[in-house]
Amino acid sequence: MYSGDMTWTDWTKAANLQGASVKSAIDQAKILYDKWYAFTYGLTPTQIAALPQMSGHTAADVTTLTNAIGVLNDFYSALHNIAALPQFDREGYLTPLL
Repeated sequence: MYSGDMTWTDWTKAANLQGASVKSAIDQAKILYDKWYAFTYGLTPTQIAALPQMSGHTAADVTTLTNAIGVLNDFYSALHNIAALPQFDREGYLTPLL
């Protein structure tokens, strides 16, 4: 919440804390992406949906999850200057995660 009483030190501490949290979350998301990639490498969404761990889910569900996890990898790539973010509107990045 905004407080007009925040000092420069308060603002910089808050910015550093939030930045570190975002970086940590993105780095952890990359680990999730790597695990998903290793788990699903070479499989189609239909084949993934047929795996015992995915029971009750469809190929469309798998595609949605794959896209969401791919977005996390895009964020990691952008943060670490591996690749620029593809051209999307800002909401387009969040939609797969919702």
